[in-house]
Amino acid sequence: MDANNEQDITGGESIRAELKEMIDQSEPETPPTVQGPLTWRPFPVDVFPDPVREFIQQASESMQVDESFIALPMLVCAAAAIGNTRRVQMKPDWKEPPILWGAIIGRSGTTKSPALDSVVEFVHKRQQEAFDSHKGELAEYKRRLFDWKQIPKDSRGLDDHPGDKPQPERFLVSDITVEALADRLENSPRGVLASADELAGWVKGFGQYKRGNGNDVESWISLYGARSLTIDRKTGDKPTIHIERAAVCVLGGIQPGTLQRCFTTDFYENGLAARILLAWPPTIRKLYSEAAISPPAHQALADIFVKLYDMKMTNCDTSEPSPGIVKLNTDAQADFREYYDQHNAELEQLTSEAERAFYAKLEGGAARLALVIHCLRWACGESATPFEMDAQSMNAGIALAQWFKCEARRVYRSLHADPIEQRDRDLAGWISQRGGSVTARDLQHDKGTRFPHSSDAREALDALADRHWGKWKEKPPGPNGGRGTTVFVLHPSTTYDKCDTTPE
Repeated sequence: MDANNEQDITGGESIRAELKEMIDQSEPETPPTVQGPLTWRPFPVDVFPDPVREFIQQASESMQVDESFIALPMLVCAAAAIGNTRRVQMKPDWKEPPILWGAIIGRSGTTKSPALDSVVEFVHKRQQEAFDSHKGELAEYKRRLFDWKQIPKDSRGLDDHPGDKPQPERFLVSDITVEALADRLENSPRGVLASADELAGWVKGFGQYKRGNGNDVESWISLYGARSLTIDRKTGDKPTIHIERAAVCVLGGIQPGTLQRCFTTDFYENGLAARILLAWPPTIRKLYSEAAISPPAHQALADIFVKLYDMKMTNCDTSEPSPGIVKLNTDAQADFREYYDQHNAELEQLTSEAERAFYAKLEGGAARLALVIHCLRWACGESATPFEMDAQSMNAGIALAQWFKCEARRVYRSLHADPIEQRDRDLAGWISQRGGSVTARDLQHDKGTRFPHSSDAREALDALADRHWGKWKEKPPGPNGGRGTTVFVLHPSTTYDKCDTTPE
C-alpha cells in the first residue's frame, strides 16, 4: 500500500469516526432523572461536503437565520435535482427514491422567504434554461406547422406533420394541485420541485379529506414514493394522464400558528404530516452585518447543481430509461442494519401516534437522506464510485434522520402543548439561549412587557423549578464584596435537550 492510499484510508476512517460520534450524540439516551422540555438542537451541517457546508454557513450568516433554514431547503432542492435518476437499494426488494418534503417554520419577519430563495434559485435557473430552450423548439415547430399547412391536403403524408406542440420540461412548479402536477410531469421524467413561500394552501387542501378528497391524499402518497400516478379527467383533450414514475419534492415555509391550525387530526391520520421534515429554530435577533455569500461559494454551489441535473437515468434493453441503482458497500450496509434495529427499538417505546408515524417514515428516510448526501459528495468530487454508497454517506443520512426525529417530537409537542406548558417551554428555551442561567431581574429587564414586576418574573421562574427543569442557586459576592445574587439555573442539557424514549 502506497503512502497516498494509506493516507486516504486513514482520513476516511477519521471522517467515519466523527460521523459516528455525531450519531451517538443524536441517539436517544437512557431517560434522565429530571424530565423537561425537548429544546432546540443545532442542525448537523458537518454532514454536508465542504462546498455545500460553506454556502449554508455563509448564507445563514448573511441573512442572520439559523443554519437549518438553509440546510433543509438544500436537502430538498438537491433531492429534486436528483429525482428519478437514482434509487438507493437497501435490499433487492427495497429501494428508496430521493424524494423529500420539507417545511421551515417561523413567524412573520423571520426571513423564511429569502432563506428558501437562496437555494431554490439554483432550481429556478435550470427551469429558466429549459424555458429559453423551449422558445427555440416552439419557433421551429411553428415553422414546420406553417410549411405543412402550405401542402395541399391531398398531398400531405403522415411524415410531413410536425407532431404535437412541444412543451417545456418542468423542474419547478408553484401550482401544486394533483391535476396540475400530472400535466407538468408528463414532460418531466426527472420529476419536479413544488415550491411555495407559504405551504398553508397546500396543507389546508387536505382539510377536506373527510368530505370526499381521499383520492388526492392517495395521489400525494404516490408522489412521495415516486410511484405511478393515473389521473382521470372529465374535461380536456386528455381524459387520462398516466405517469410511470411521478416524483415530486415539496418545499415551503409556514408560520407556527398556521401550522397548528393545519396539522389537524385528519392530517396526522392520513399519513401526510409524517412525511414532512420540519425545522423550527429559535428566532435570531437581527443586527446589521456586512456578511454576504461570496461569489466563489455561490459559483461552487451552482456548479454542483449543474452536475446533479446532468445525471441521467440508465438505459435498459427491454424498457424505457430507469433510475440508476446505488448499492451499499459492506460498511454502509452494516451501519444501516445497526440504525434500523435501534430505530425500531425506539419506535416501540413511543405512545404518541403522531410521533410513531413520523418515526416510521424515517426508517427509509435515513436511506433517502443518505442518497442525497452521497450524490452531493459525488458532485463535489468526493465520491469516486457514484453507484456504490460508502459508510460516510450512510452515517450522514443517519445523523440527519436522528436530528429530524428529535425536531419533529419537539415541534409536535410544542404544537399540542397546553398554553401554560408552552409558556414554560418558551421561557426555558430563552434561558437556554442566554447560557442556561438568569436572575429574576434579568427576566424582568428583557421581558418587561410580560413580567412588569420582579415578583412576576420570580413567579415564572418558580414555575420552571416546580416542573424540575431547573433550580435556584445562591451566587456568592464577587471579589470586591457586595451582596450575593439569587440565580435560576436550568438543569444541564442532558436533562432536557435529548430526545428520550420514555412513554408519555
